[in-house]
Amino acid sequence: MSNILSSLTNVKEYMKITTSTHDALLTTLLAQASDQIEDYIKRNLVSTVYTDELYDGDGERIFYTLQFPISTAPAAVIVLFDSITNTDVQTFVVNQDYVLHRDEDHFIFWGGVIHGTQNIKITYTAGFATIPPAAVLACNILVFYLFNAIGKAGLESWRAGSYSEKREKVGGTHTTFVLTGQLLPGDVQTLLLPFRKPII
Repeated sequence: MSNILSSLTNVKEYMKITTSTHDALLTTLLAQASDQIEDYIKRNLVSTVYTDELYDGDGERIFYTLQFPISTAPAAVIVLFDSITNTDVQTFVVNQDYVLHRDEDHFIFWGGVIHGTQNIKITYTAGFATIPPAAVLACNILVFYLFNAIGKAGLESWRAGSYSEKREKVGGTHTTFVLTGQLLPGDVQTLLLPFRKPII
């Protein structure tokens, strides 16, 4: 599954790079920046099919999935599952047993989700077919930070405001960068605020 949030073309345009000299490095940093962003927001942004995810039924009417926004095409398939016999007991019917909320981040079950452990199984598609511009910009900016960190020759770590990077040696060369804290640069955090997974 590819989770790349921008493109090499977008990154080079943002950084005003017109040559192909650093294409391989930028491609690597683009993948790393995408991973760090999705780790920060605690969700995946790229549209993906999630198959047979199991959840505990809690009796409540509101049912959240791990990923969102939830796609209506194809529609989600939600079933009551017996984890002991490993069989499907009942397939819930959209607009009869439940509906997808207009915010596309949860379902509403008219009678509440049946109590149980790992008894709700769902296959659904969630994420964006086209990554929102704010997330693309956040990724471009983070690649810019990472790229400039490499230019700080002789340094094994560096800090820019609340953001810091540590350089790890690979084959005797400082080529891999990892976060030393949980915070991304402030401008990146601001852009990602609408995408952070809420605490339920």
